[in-house]
Amino acid sequence: MKKWINVEEIGQLYLEKILVTFDIPILFVCSNGKNKKYLCLNIDDEDGTTVIAEISEATLSAMQQNKIAMEAVYRQAIGKKINNCKI
Repeated sequence: MKKWINVEEIGQLYLEKILVTFDIPILFVCSNGKNKKYLCLNIDDEDGTTVIAEISEATLSAMQQNKIAMEAVYRQAIGKKINNCKI
């Protein structure tokens, strides 16, 4: 896996899977060294602002199968915590 960013509250994140891309990855999945998964949404490619939420494998799978919307994934984030970071 490719190193992406080190977030103070989470640790080193590794790019696992790109779900949506244009010139840059827009929606993608990362994991940390503890095998926790995070859904990452690039909301501003000019300043690198990304919204990161810890998710379960079941939630990710449900989103990929169109059973739940991406917005619901963020609402169901583990610990209800969403991180904003700038690259």
